[in-house]
Amino acid sequence: MLNELHDLAQCLKAVEVTMDSWHTHFKTCPKSTATFCLLLNSMGQVVDLEPIVDRERLGSLRKWEVAAGVSFPAFNVLPLYEPTCDVAKQAAVELRKAVTSKTPPKTDETYQRLQRIIGSSASLWVKKEPTRITKCVATLAEEIVRTLGDPPDEFVSILELIGRTRKLTAEGLHAQLASLLAKKIAEMPSLAEDWFDALFFHSGKEPKKWSLIAELSDRSAFAYPANHDRVQMWMNTRFQAHDAPSAQTSEESVNNQPDAFANPAIRLLDSFPSVRLPVLGNVILRSMSSESPCQRRYGFADSQSCRVGQSTRQEMKTALEWIGHPDRRERTWCDVSSLNGVSGSLFAYPSEKPETAPELAGLIVGPDEGLDPDGARFEALAARVTTSLTRLSHEHPDSEVRVFVLSKPDGFRTKVVISGRYSVNRLLEGTNEWKVFCLNLPSLLIRKFGPNKGDKPFWAEPYIPYPAEVVSSLNTAWERAGTHAEQVPGFAIGDGLGLLLEDGVVLKSIATRAIRTFIANSLSLALALGQSHRQGLVHPMSKKYAKQALLLPSIFGLLLAKLGRMKGDYMKGPPYLVGRLLSLADQLHVEYCLDERKGQIPSQLFGSALMPTALEQPEKAMALLCQRIPPYKNWATRLQEGERVGLTKFLLSEMGRLCNQLKECGIPKTSDDTDKAEMLLGYLAANVKSKEPTDSTESTLEGAST
Repeated sequence: MLNELHDLAQCLKAVEVTMDSWHTHFKTCPKSTATFCLLLNSMGQVVDLEPIVDRERLGSLRKWEVAAGVSFPAFNVLPLYEPTCDVAKQAAVELRKAVTSKTPPKTDETYQRLQRIIGSSASLWVKKEPTRITKCVATLAEEIVRTLGDPPDEFVSILELIGRTRKLTAEGLHAQLASLLAKKIAEMPSLAEDWFDALFFHSGKEPKKWSLIAELSDRSAFAYPANHDRVQMWMNTRFQAHDAPSAQTSEESVNNQPDAFANPAIRLLDSFPSVRLPVLGNVILRSMSSESPCQRRYGFADSQSCRVGQSTRQEMKTALEWIGHPDRRERTWCDVSSLNGVSGSLFAYPSEKPETAPELAGLIVGPDEGLDPDGARFEALAARVTTSLTRLSHEHPDSEVRVFVLSKPDGFRTKVVISGRYSVNRLLEGTNEWKVFCLNLPSLLIRKFGPNKGDKPFWAEPYIPYPAEVVSSLNTAWERAGTHAEQVPGFAIGDGLGLLLEDGVVLKSIATRAIRTFIANSLSLALALGQSHRQGLVHPMSKKYAKQALLLPSIFGLLLAKLGRMKGDYMKGPPYLVGRLLSLADQLHVEYCLDERKGQIPSQLFGSALMPTALEQPEKAMALLCQRIPPYKNWATRLQEGERVGLTKFLLSEMGRLCNQLKECGIPKTSDDTDKAEMLLGYLAANVKSKEPTDSTESTLEGAST
């Protein structure tokens, strides 16, 4: 990770991108913890608690944290009490349920029941907890005062807050919180659930901590509250100034061997900093703990395992904070956790600063679920990225696009799973090829429901997938006649990047493995779609996977194109013609059932039933078709009147035409993976008698078979 972050930091510096550099110990507050604002009066007494419900606001607040659990002005605390007997535990559960119901008990009754439960409970603030809380509100606060020095008048609120918290003790804070929470539960049932969980630990194996952020009760009397953004920015400048190396230290470091990145080797023994990112959580830039004996196999561990000076570490930390900022989602980073079930983020950026920031990460991963209802967003997003990068390539012909992926396979340690550099010109070529190759299809439509409940079904063109959507589809196995999907991880986002940007042997290897896997995993879905479309129906699918039906044809077309098989060639070949012939056989079977069996259509049409055989042994499948087709052909020949005559005669003529073509080119005995993909596209393809399908029973074959 250090190499990727150093490159990023140098790139940002070269293009003069301004970044907020935050001190290593001045960290953002976690969003996932229940957090309350602890309001203190001038006597240092707790006068109120305010829940912080705005998660984004909470994520922007910072705390000075020198060790796990020791921080200020935000700090974690345990629930106050734990019932000591089963009777008290049950009473706590019943009271919690009662106060959160539509008809909560009266205030006096609730208060009395709370006092009885508290009388049968024990404090959880025991052993090391009081000492830790005292370190937060007193010892650490005193250290911050010495570091900050005298603030300007507009930022004096932080010193006032520290003065008030130093009057607190752990025992006094516990008692004041207990009294305040009991009162709030009794008087404010609408918020009782949050208050109750903070007061009592009555379920689960371990008590869950909650957070307090100290603040002035009379904050409006000051220019800025103690936790205001401007106050914290001033605090950050003071922290960094206090921690900056002295001139003597810098001069001495020049005479020593520089760090691994040729920068001054200052404070090499300091720990590597961490950054809190939206998806990955806390990310330590490098962790090689000496507590693990295996880390000492080379004689070095912790910071000694890699010589990185303080200034270099800070640049890397700042660069990671910049590229992973929530506001840059889809531009510089995207979440890729859903691809293999492991927390991960993809980061992408150009080596030169373009006039308009391109959505590079979004081009690879795509938008969040629910933000792309019509599937047309890839084309629009690709157009924006292409426009921006085309200008950049003209101004800087040697510019690059750099991509890396961070993941937490074990949920704790972060590692780089992919890292690559590509020229901007290659990205432009790859994006244009992607759009063309995804359209490497015959005339083909997919039956789907409208976006709103009650909308009529309609025929939709296949969507162009994002590279990450290709990976997701490859990792989905369909079974039970295409109605059930299971995740079977086998491909990663690096494979999607390879399909987009690689060429030669690397591309061929990925595409060959991908097309083999995709046929095996999606065969059930492809056949189910074909059968449903023959009848003009929408194949039933869960909403979670519904989009894959619209991606399936495009992925087949893309993989075939990557392997050198374009539609101008494969649509004339035997595999495609066999697929078309079995598709027409299915349609003939449907028309036969509508006329001869009064609309009773079997669960499997005979063309679909022959597809598994055709995929492996096309010649054998055609022999079986010849054995099964006579009853249906004889019926079609006898049919002389009715609404199905025209369509039936068309089916017979098309089947005859395809048979003549197959006779000329020959039917292979076996099929390879590209043959199978071409055959499936032939099976899904529309007939071309009319230009547009309709939903009427008198429509052309295209509308009924696509």
